[in-house]
Amino acid sequence: MTKLIGVSELFKKTWAIYREKFTLFVGLLALPLLLMVISQLLMLVGNGLVSTLAKLIGLVAGVGILWGGASLILALRDRAQALTIKESYRLSWTKKLLSLIWVAILTMFIAGGACWLFLVPGIILTVWLIFAQILVLVENEKGMTAIVKSREYTRGYFWPILGRYALAMVVLGIVYLVIMSVAGLITQKLLGGLSYAIISSLLGAIINILLMPLAVVYLYLLYENLKQVKGGSVAIDPAKKQKVWYLAIGLAGWILVAIVWIFFASILVALFGGLFLGQAMANLAGQSPAMFSGRAMPAFPATLPAGLTAEQQKQLREQMKNLEKLQDQFKNLPAGMTIPTN
Repeated sequence: MTKLIGVSELFKKTWAIYREKFTLFVGLLALPLLLMVISQLLMLVGNGLVSTLAKLIGLVAGVGILWGGASLILALRDRAQALTIKESYRLSWTKKLLSLIWVAILTMFIAGGACWLFLVPGIILTVWLIFAQILVLVENEKGMTAIVKSREYTRGYFWPILGRYALAMVVLGIVYLVIMSVAGLITQKLLGGLSYAIISSLLGAIINILLMPLAVVYLYLLYENLKQVKGGSVAIDPAKKQKVWYLAIGLAGWILVAIVWIFFASILVALFGGLFLGQAMANLAGQSPAMFSGRAMPAFPATLPAGLTAEQQKQLREQMKNLEKLQDQFKNLPAGMTIPTN
């Protein structure tokens, strides 16, 4: 098996291309990421119509991030040319953006579902499908074909790909956390409340604008190197029914998580439902002469107290009749429940 490019060399090439195309790469992702920040801020400060507007802007931003990433990949493929931001966006649009969105959904469904199958299958599927979206743009593949072909590219190179990808994510994650932590401590002392939230969101977007192109360039160069190692574009056997298995794995994971949620929800309902029912019964017992005693409810006096007017006697007799009716109702209590005497 031919070895892939070394990690240090891969980082060097990534940094060289990043510096050369910095303005183009940042420009492709700046607008959608800033729209995402606007969406987040509107969610913080508003509700009702403002909240709905924030969700719509967030949806547009999500599609924009995917579109910007696609434009970045095609700009990498044609990096020998001096493409502008507009040309890169137009090029990715003509490369069937809807197909890219569909493959992204399929990838999240399969790899996300596999993650619920005790994590390890999720890691495996993530590596296998890592080049699916690149294949939609660079090799004009569609849907499940792009997913199966990505698996063929990674065949025999699972651990080298996993190691390189994980290392890059760890390095970029550490850089992001360090910058955000230091900047957060400074801005939190100077600002507070909503002002701090705004500055923090903007800062996060700026860091993402700077770091996301690095991640995309790194992954694309890994794809190029793997393609070179395998002697060109890999072929897939159309006779094999691989597509069904990937979908089945993803579906199994999501079914499992649904079953787990239903199971725990049933337990919570049983536990807290019993507590609420017991509390309600206790409240009822405190407000009415009913429950949890072995002695019967005392009888009412045969004669009325002396000194009452005729009107008072009439009202008292009506109240006693109502209480007697209530006593009759409590005679039908379930076994083990009796009337207290006080």
